[in-house]
Amino acid sequence: MLNFKRSLLLIVGLLCAICFAACGNAATPTNGVAAQGDANNNAATVTVVPTAQPQKTAEAVKVQSQNQQPANQNKNQQANQSQQGTQNPAPAPAANNGNQQAAQSNAQAGDQNMQQNPAPQNNGGNGGNTNTVVASAPINVNGQTQVILTTGNGMVLYYRTTDPAPGSTCTGECAKAWPPFIAQGTLIPTENFQGQLTVHATANGNQVEYNGHPLYTYINDNAHEVKGQGVQGVWNAVTVLPQKQHW
Repeated sequence: MLNFKRSLLLIVGLLCAICFAACGNAATPTNGVAAQGDANNNAATVTVVPTAQPQKTAEAVKVQSQNQQPANQNKNQQANQSQQGTQNPAPAPAANNGNQQAAQSNAQAGDQNMQQNPAPQNNGGNGGNTNTVVASAPINVNGQTQVILTTGNGMVLYYRTTDPAPGSTCTGECAKAWPPFIAQGTLIPTENFQGQLTVHATANGNQVEYNGHPLYTYINDNAHEVKGQGVQGVWNAVTVLPQKQHW
């Protein structure tokens, strides 16, 4: 009986060993595995096929993304520069700078010449007419009423005793204080009086003269005033006598 039990245990052990051996040698094909069988010896040769590595693919995508970043940055910079150029256009070059500077220089030179050599002022004694009107009026001079030669606006006319008649030496600053009586158009006396009215070309222009003396007005006078009488001992108001009547 004991021998029988031992035999039975031995048989069971052999069967288990055979089952374990059969299970260990059997191979089932899966994804990525190819099995080749040897029909004669029932042996299986397993060949492992490497699969794609996700890590390398991710690294490749990362490198491609890094390569694309500079290109995208360059595009963004170009777009920003284009937008800035549109918002802030470059100023157009000034045209004809040389001509403008030359014109300014000429204008400045003309102003300097006018300041250094001012043109003689026309005393405007024509009463707004295109002709030159000469009149006379009774005016109190040094307490005596005398008939004085005047312009059409009533400004008293003076002569200068130091003038080299019929010429004039009162120019420049002198002509500012004593504006020369310049003729315009026809010389028209409004009254008959003794003496001769003429027009002579002097340094001031076509100046009206009485008996060969150039005539002037005084800048400080108003109409029918003789504030310039006796100034510097050389300026005198022009007195006239009525024309004698012949019956």
